[in-house]
Amino acid sequence: MKKYTSVFTIVILAILFLVLTENQTIPNIASILLYLSLLFIYVIALGRYALSAYLALVTILGIYISSIFKFGITGQTLHVIDLWLHINTESLFYGFQQFPTMMAAVFVVFLIFLIPCVWLWKLEKRSTPYVALIGCLLIGGVFSWFVSYQNNLHNKGRPSMLFFRDRFHVSSLAFSMLDAADAIARGTIFDYGNATYSEADIPTLSTASVCKSEYQPNLVSVLRESTYILGDFPQTAIGGVKNVDFAALDGRVRRLRVESHGGGTWLAMFSMLTGVSTYGFGDFQTLANVLSDGRLTTTFVSELKNCGYETLVITTGKNGFAKSDALHKTLGIDRVVDIDELRSKYGVEVADEEIYEFVTSVLAERNQDQPIFIFLDTVSTHAPYNDRDRSEELLNVDLMLNNSDIPIAGIEKEYALRVATSNKQFAEFKVNLSRSQGKPVVILDFGDHQPYFTKSYFSTEGVVRVPPNMDHALVTTYYRIDGVNTPKSLYRLTDDIVDIPFLGDALLKSIGFEPSPIYAYRREMMLRCKGRYWKCDQGDAAYKLHRILRKSGAINLF
Repeated sequence: MKKYTSVFTIVILAILFLVLTENQTIPNIASILLYLSLLFIYVIALGRYALSAYLALVTILGIYISSIFKFGITGQTLHVIDLWLHINTESLFYGFQQFPTMMAAVFVVFLIFLIPCVWLWKLEKRSTPYVALIGCLLIGGVFSWFVSYQNNLHNKGRPSMLFFRDRFHVSSLAFSMLDAADAIARGTIFDYGNATYSEADIPTLSTASVCKSEYQPNLVSVLRESTYILGDFPQTAIGGVKNVDFAALDGRVRRLRVESHGGGTWLAMFSMLTGVSTYGFGDFQTLANVLSDGRLTTTFVSELKNCGYETLVITTGKNGFAKSDALHKTLGIDRVVDIDELRSKYGVEVADEEIYEFVTSVLAERNQDQPIFIFLDTVSTHAPYNDRDRSEELLNVDLMLNNSDIPIAGIEKEYALRVATSNKQFAEFKVNLSRSQGKPVVILDFGDHQPYFTKSYFSTEGVVRVPPNMDHALVTTYYRIDGVNTPKSLYRLTDDIVDIPFLGDALLKSIGFEPSPIYAYRREMMLRCKGRYWKCDQGDAAYKLHRILRKSGAINLF
């Protein structure tokens, strides 16, 4: 009797927690079904009902807390794909690197939650889980019904009344499982669109490089983490950081349309380096690195490599975070320098200044005959935005912000301070390059996804979801292409905004790079569509490009 009382008590507590946090009928049903599924799975594995009920509850709490954490720094709830993408040593390293105190607390709490498992294990003997097997069959039937009607059942992003305006953290994970299962069943992991074009309209283009360009400067692509134009929002339009700070040498500020908000730097890296939009992967967007592993043969990087460029990636994360190592392998990157190698050279605290110093030294030591393409991501403007000890130089920037006409405080002040510092260090990087007598360098500098807090400026509840064919301030940042010691002027697009999959094309066009036939088609599309990937021809141009890439053997995605 004691055993059944324990099972009943734990199950009631779990259901009560889910009802209070979800607070709507359909999400309640989805989250309770998920809990019961976990309970029965544990019973089948362990043969103990009380222990299984407890472990299922702990799992639900883990999902809830993990989703709140993810939502706090990215504005996105937990997705089933995250379990595949981030349960690894690289993600643990990242967590301890960025949030050491919180991660230590999580492990302590985890150990505390495991203590009752010993008592519950002894409470009952292993039994044959007939009830659990029947329960799994019944729940499987209910979930099948959910899949059939899921489009009408979704309530993504709407907050409930309790628990600090919770965003359906548990049911969102359950629905993401249905989304993934539905996409796999329909075979639509990558989107080639409806048959708007006949097969005869889809040409087969050569992927062979032309390599006629005599002018081959070194290329440096700088992805500035979580950076946007502060003046685009009144809340951060401070005098200390002006829009002109993001302008190219011709004085123009150009906008870049990215494909995520609050997080997902690897998505920007993917689209820029491959020329393929991550939106094409639909609900599997965050798995772009994995799903494209070995399935991309013609990319922005391959265009350069086929014409003699050496390739180097410098990342302030671990090579492997978000499966970035799979992308690097697919692209054929010659060398990857990650945070471990940077720390072995510069110590534990690696800032943008050290990264730029490393790039400068690499360029200075090179043979002048072979050009190099360097892709790097910065770290200064990365979350979390808590105050830290600062040098006298940075305090001068802090004073500049304090004297701004617009009062700014808290995380926004911290963020603005870092942007101002990052701009200053980037400017110094260009000055240092200009003093060298080496090969000309063309620099592509562009922003990343915006920090999580900007969505509050629009009173946006829940997850920020901007359709591919729409523009929104929350997915808008900047880009600029400038030369250092370049003997000829650079071609710059005149368009107001460019989608990030065309960023590599814009860089190649700027230096007069002679593209392969398939990249010549991309260039023609970019110019005709004024830099827009998804808004051109109501999306048909993007779908046609995807089909051409597939038919030509440039991509082999599902």
